[in-house]
Amino acid sequence: MKLELIHLIEIVVCAQSYLFALFLFTHSKGKKISNLILGLFLFFMGSQMLSVVLASSDALPGLEQFNGSYGYVYGVLFYLYTRSLIYKDFQFKRLDGLHFIPFGVITIIPFLGIDIRYVAVVGLYLSILTYLVLSFREIARYHRVVKNTRSNYDKINLAWLRLAITIFSVTLTVDIVQFVANKYGAPQWFAVMVSYTVFLGLLTFVVAMVYKGLKHPSLFMGISEAEALQEESGPKEILASEDNQASLQKLETYMQIQQPHLQPELTLNTLAEALEMPPRYLSQIINYHLGQNFSDFINTYRIEAAKQRLRNPKDDKETILEVLYEVGFNSKSSFNAIFKKKTGLTPSEFKQKMVNS
Repeated sequence: MKLELIHLIEIVVCAQSYLFALFLFTHSKGKKISNLILGLFLFFMGSQMLSVVLASSDALPGLEQFNGSYGYVYGVLFYLYTRSLIYKDFQFKRLDGLHFIPFGVITIIPFLGIDIRYVAVVGLYLSILTYLVLSFREIARYHRVVKNTRSNYDKINLAWLRLAITIFSVTLTVDIVQFVANKYGAPQWFAVMVSYTVFLGLLTFVVAMVYKGLKHPSLFMGISEAEALQEESGPKEILASEDNQASLQKLETYMQIQQPHLQPELTLNTLAEALEMPPRYLSQIINYHLGQNFSDFINTYRIEAAKQRLRNPKDDKETILEVLYEVGFNSKSSFNAIFKKKTGLTPSEFKQKMVNS
């Protein structure tokens, strides 16, 4: 077999996937169950690349009929990986094993002498797309929960995971284009170009997932499944009443006097406990009467505190960075974005305006 660039890329993806999988299996830091799932994902990816290399080299040509089965675990593992990051109490359940039945069936069928390669490929594309959609839904639900229960949303957002899903989706789409083009006799140059795109996309995806997957668990502990269920099942609004108005007044008074928004790790549960209110009820008070989620509500107070500090600094040397930390933010980029959204000016522009006035 003549060794071409595409074969070298396949070998690199294979070796990289196996090495990262081994590292994740033996890595002691971070969230172990997330590392295990991501390691399995990369192990199967490496195994598929190995079978592609061996089949194309004519060393084991029969392996190509098994290539379609690997895809049936990618979507499942990605979905489980997403859930393991989102939910701090995530554990494998027996029912999770049902997700792997299609993989087992598609793997066994070739041994029975039945050629279902095209059917298997179409099925795996549908399988992966389905689980990617489910992963997006889990992330969307997670974002709704944290916006209503955490004050520093930027620290625990999953934008990077959305980006990873997008990269994987684009790579999958290109692969589907290649499959259809090959079936209808596309020219060789087109097939090669698409193959390069797919494998380079996989390289990018593998590196991004391992880097962020290892970095991410140290940044946040996730939410509980009970929190997510409570957020989804609870009533969406409450009727105005004297009791609710009294609770709202109690909340506003507490915020002005005790200034809990200055605590960077303030949560809905912490504030509800201090006010002696059920967390769900407090969330409804904020959502219904103030038209804000918890994160926006707390950040409104933080921005007002920041504006006050910028108007009246402790001394001439006080920096914007010092101000943002003291009013409860823990990210400069988040502070700048929220400050401009609330005031129409960046913190620097606001500070300069105060100096000139």
